[in-house]
Amino acid sequence: MKRTIKNLLWAAAAVLASCTDGIEVPGPSGEGFEGVDQTCGYVRNLDEPRSTTTLELRNGKPGTTQIYFGMTRPAAKTMTVTFAYDESALAAYNLAHATSYELYPADAVSLQAGGRVLVTAQSQRSSEITVTVEAAPAAAEGRTYAVPLRVTPSDASIRMAPGEDVYMLLVKDMGDIPDATKPSGIKIVSCMEVNETNPLNNLEFTLKNSGKMLVDIVVLFSSNMNYDAKTGRVYISNNENIRHLLDNREKYIKPLQQRGIKVVLSMMGNHDRAGVAGLADETARAFARELKNLCEAYELDGIFWDDEYSDYAEGPGFVYPASGAAAARLIYETKQAMPDKLNIVYMAYMGDYMAGTYRPGRLYNLPDVDGRPSAEWVDYMLNDYRHEDLVTGYPVQRLGIYPEEYFKDVFNLIIAGQDEYQQMLDTGCQVHMIFAMDPTRANFSQPNPNRVGCQLESMRNIASRLFGDQLVWSGKTYAKDW
Repeated sequence: MKRTIKNLLWAAAAVLASCTDGIEVPGPSGEGFEGVDQTCGYVRNLDEPRSTTTLELRNGKPGTTQIYFGMTRPAAKTMTVTFAYDESALAAYNLAHATSYELYPADAVSLQAGGRVLVTAQSQRSSEITVTVEAAPAAAEGRTYAVPLRVTPSDASIRMAPGEDVYMLLVKDMGDIPDATKPSGIKIVSCMEVNETNPLNNLEFTLKNSGKMLVDIVVLFSSNMNYDAKTGRVYISNNENIRHLLDNREKYIKPLQQRGIKVVLSMMGNHDRAGVAGLADETARAFARELKNLCEAYELDGIFWDDEYSDYAEGPGFVYPASGAAAARLIYETKQAMPDKLNIVYMAYMGDYMAGTYRPGRLYNLPDVDGRPSAEWVDYMLNDYRHEDLVTGYPVQRLGIYPEEYFKDVFNLIIAGQDEYQQMLDTGCQVHMIFAMDPTRANFSQPNPNRVGCQLESMRNIASRLFGDQLVWSGKTYAKDW
């Protein structure tokens, strides 16, 4: 973003390292271990390639998700795989993640075909099995619970690493809070420049036919990472605008969440050595715990990562030069600390555009961490403006291309055109970002003399091009009142 977004520690890793490569993507990586005669098994969600996912229940209705068993190479013979609710697995999971989830009632969970599924000879994965979770009267609304499902292959030669032999389904009862998800499944991320704009403005945009909110995720831009030279600690720094919103969450955050919109906090550097891509492993783990405490305290839905405005330097607890590997570690550790929260990565470009040195930054194409690809611990990746970069091994469905910027004056909006919307659809992208939407500014509805467009025109195009629907704006605006 041009002005403000610049242009279990897994024990399984040791076992997965003994597995062969050639694994079906996405799954545990076996890269670099060719020739080792070992087949490893794992469990993944059909829609989200990870070993932990969250299922939200609404209006007392049951929810379902589908999982499957996969292996790092084809099965030598047909075998049975059994999934079973195993309450004993939760203690180890909570210990590894420093979480405190409680068990969701076992009698509210059912598994298709009694939890039994086949892997046929020469196949590398099973068919999907449906997990159905009923609403449980004893479950507190808004609290996240755990459903631990132990997987056992009948072939004892299949190696199941610690952490890979349990699929952890997290369940959250949302009560009567609606779901903002549109029929197409495409998510709209509205990154708000809250130094100038009230995020409640997102409440006033809906779609005529589906009745859904236009926006799925609101990003509060931005909190900062800072370094305390006296204590040697990296800490979260909130300016007066972010602090006001957090301290008054009932007024500014809860109304968004009650309409089904997720609210996440942006995190970026702030002109000292602390930054997304510069923390050593232990520092990253400590900072991830701080983020978890903050998200839990203010009931936020996750973190939005942006690697900019850091003055990286050497020192204890830091990595120098800053790297994508260090950024990956921090983002990964944050997902381990709060697996039920969103991890969104903004892939800012770096360098001088005029000098021809403008290139993808450190958050582009993040490397594996402990054998885990970014698809497991990053929920969405968003390109920089005017860019359509694909990410190696990352699901295109969770990749955003051609984000739009509404912050500039009427002459300098960065908005998508018809061809770019069509490319989003053709590519299969299921997430799209707008930055600094504000209906109180002149460029909201004022036509641009250079025919670039305006905010309202852009949002109408999003509604029609991405959803085949019509935008409804109530006309109500929320001024910055703090």
